Amino acid sequence: MSSPGGAQQGPAQAESYIGPPVLTEEQLAKLPKDELVVRLKSREGECVRLMKDRAQLMKDVNRTLQLHLAEVRGLREVNQALQKDNQELRDLSCFLDDDRLKARKIAKEWQKFGKYTSTVMRQEVTAYQMKLYELEQKQETLLRENLELKELCLYLDDSRGQRLTEKLPQLVVPEDKLPRHPALPPPYVPEERRGTHLHTKQTNGLSTLQRGDLNRNRDTFSGLTSSHDLEAIDSGLIDAIDLGADVSHDSNSSTNSFSSNLDSVSSNIDVAPQKI
Repeated sequence: MSSPGGAQQGPAQAESYIGPPVLTEEQLAKLPKDELVVRLKSREGECVRLMKDRAQLMKDVNRTLQLHLAEVRGLREVNQALQKDNQELRDLSCFLDDDRLKARKIAKEWQKFGKYTSTVMRQEVTAYQMKLYELEQKQETLLRENLELKELCLYLDDSRGQRLTEKLPQLVVPEDKLPRHPALPPPYVPEERRGTHLHTKQTNGLSTLQRGDLNRNRDTFSGLTSSHDLEAIDSGLIDAIDLGADVSHDSNSSTNSFSSNLDSVSSNIDVAPQKI
């Protein structure tokens, strides 16, 4: 590789160098011996100088060639690194493209799901609004009916109170003529349960039942609206009080008659709601 460059540079220096003219063989034969020696020495010196120049040129060429080879090696390494980076970027772009396609597909699916859910929610909201409207209408109807029933109950209560005040006489019985009833014995409780919490519960339960019976009788009595029933109850009460006052000395007979009269009154009270 260095020889062509040296061959090209050699003729250029030969053309630039102006030496003695070249003689032919006949001319050299005619020259004397001393002149031939001089010419030979000059040619030898010229050849040595040219060889030195050629060696220097070869060194320069080799130096530049080494530099170019080093540059080529560096460029080759850079090219390999760039190719590697290019391959990584290509793989990354392929990966990102796949992710983009997946994200696009998922976005389409979510869009379809969102449309479907919005449609379903719209239908559900419409249905719930209709149900709410119907419930509001029913609530308004129930409120009106409750108000009407309340007014009707107040009216019936007023009318019943007026009839009771008109039909029932004011009964005033002296205390000495009231019948004397023996006190009821307490409920039987076994000895092992006496003084315990169960005995207290049982006693409280009995008192609660008695109070419930009294309230039930009071409610039954307050529910009467027929004048015939009210007159029957009045007559039964008056008869019971008169009989209890007349036979107060005989406790057994008075107790039996009073209890029978009370039973008749309670039967009248029980029959009255059925008539209503």
